[in-house]
Amino acid sequence: MIAVGTTKGLVLIFDFRQSLKHVIGLGTKAVQSGPVTALTLSADHIVLLTGHSSGDLFTWDLTKSAQPHSHTPSLSASTIATPKRDGHIVGTPILHVDFLGLRHGAFVSADDTGMAFVHSLSRKLVVANVVTTRILGRYPERVASVMRPVKPHKPSCVLSMGTLPLGSIKFITDEMQLVGILSPYKLVVVSVIPFAQTQLRVLRPKRASPEGSILAGCLTWYPCVKAGGRSGEMRPRLAYSWDRYLAIREVREVKPDKNDDKEGPPRLEFPILNEWFGEETIVAMQWLLQQVRASETGFLGWS
Repeated sequence: MIAVGTTKGLVLIFDFRQSLKHVIGLGTKAVQSGPVTALTLSADHIVLLTGHSSGDLFTWDLTKSAQPHSHTPSLSASTIATPKRDGHIVGTPILHVDFLGLRHGAFVSADDTGMAFVHSLSRKLVVANVVTTRILGRYPERVASVMRPVKPHKPSCVLSMGTLPLGSIKFITDEMQLVGILSPYKLVVVSVIPFAQTQLRVLRPKRASPEGSILAGCLTWYPCVKAGGRSGEMRPRLAYSWDRYLAIREVREVKPDKNDDKEGPPRLEFPILNEWFGEETIVAMQWLLQQVRASETGFLGWS
């Protein structure tokens, strides 16, 4: 399916023959939430997730799309100041959305203030309840000051965000649900199960952005798949870029120490496999095969 978001808050769903199958949002709160600024389909193409310029999020079951499956409203500063309330601020456009694995009721979102959240949907009888947890960023001063005095901080945004998809064979990360988030200043990888925990934090190299360049950032995952070699698998990989700098990291499980009696969540490491500095800014990036990646500068092979 092909989903097209519109400035009227609607989403048009087409098949590959360009036949219109669904018009999502008519007569609902979605049309009052401003233009669609981010969207994605679930892995099985049954549920649609949309983010809007108002900061609101909706999920839609395409088998019964007259009303949203769930609604995660944006919050005012006074609401966020109340205990245990997190969420996007009213009027903050959503830039990135993605589902977690195969789940329809768990997803992540990021906005143009540099904040990212994970949302988990539960149902009590007929009523849908969404629990939201912040995983990156700080509230803007105008909102944070309502809660407590704050120090000024640099403005930020989320340049790219993505979840590690499930691969053809099982890996430890399938149970952890990794999310990669790229800001102008750093790359953060967070695991959200059993609770939100930072697994990797990398600062942007100073050489990545020549003077006068336009800051751009990309991020894309490759899942664990079958491969030749002794292990019979290729571990998950993460490719990311800032301006003309590109790097690829591998995800590995850290084996627990035999002398360590403490039980806890799995530990991961992310060794860097390759780095590259191009002559021009990288503006888009996508994995094609296990060892080939496409970028705006052409094709690059990695072993």
